[in-house]
Amino acid sequence: MQRVLKTLLAMLETRPFNEITIADLARRADAAVTSIYARFEDKRALLLAAHQLHSEEVIEQIDRAFDPAHLQSASVAEVIETALVQAMKTFSRRKNLHRAVLAAADPDVALRAAEMIRHSSQRVTQLIQGKLRGLDDEEVARRTDFALRAAMAVMQQRIIFGDVEPSRFALSERELRSRLLTMMLAVLQAPLVQ
Repeated sequence: MQRVLKTLLAMLETRPFNEITIADLARRADAAVTSIYARFEDKRALLLAAHQLHSEEVIEQIDRAFDPAHLQSASVAEVIETALVQAMKTFSRRKNLHRAVLAAADPDVALRAAEMIRHSSQRVTQLIQGKLRGLDDEEVARRTDFALRAAMAVMQQRIIFGDVEPSRFALSERELRSRLLTMMLAVLQAPLVQ
């Protein structure tokens, strides 16, 4: 069934979930419709299993992207930009998956999404601790966590709103990346207002 889930993830890169039928999926995955239904109760169960696989893949990507052997000497800005670019690529490539699982309102989806954000936060924190003068490790961890959560919220907003621009100014992917990077670095480096 891994092949079916991977095929569904690939199909979601170009089509919304509601446009994908089990018959289409079975044909593309070279599987029988009956075998899919034998393993998955319905399309929603299939979607949630695909999200589980996606979550596992993202955790592996985070671990590869933030391997200390490759980024230990990187600046704070380089580490944050690496995190941002990776997250934006994942959100963009899998926007139909994210949109569908948000609509599913499944508590396990929220738990997996939170775990991906926490895992990314931990890995980024490990790479930038000691590089921000005047901040102890706990404060670096808290700021990193908040900066990543804020950036993720903006990216999730794009998923939720789809083609509708939620703000007064439309942002290209390039401008969005630049503004998110600026915001994240400001969170990390600005004095904390009490």
